[in-house]
Amino acid sequence: MIAGFHTVEEKGSDVNLASHLLNDAWKGLFDAAVVISNDTDLVTPVQIVAAEQGKTVFMVSPRGQVAYQLSQAASHVRHLRTNMLKKAQFPATIPGTTISKPTGW
Repeated sequence: MIAGFHTVEEKGSDVNLASHLLNDAWKGLFDAAVVISNDTDLVTPVQIVAAEQGKTVFMVSPRGQVAYQLSQAASHVRHLRTNMLKKAQFPATIPGTTISKPTGW
């Protein structure tokens, strides 16, 4: 019997985020960035932007605590709680449209 597994993976998203974070910092396109991730592959670019470019970088984990390495690289750490996300959502159906949230959101 062959065992199967399911994985959710966004190929290249961490590289894309890191590239744009660095590029935008070097171009001076922002004073502060909010990075919502807990991917420790981002430690080096976050550290470069915060320490070497002098930009403020807020790290926010979409799932609980921010990884220690990221919290050390970033300027600040913020916590994203479930109740905050619930309060920030649009209504089930956006008034004046037929746009509605998927079941289970």
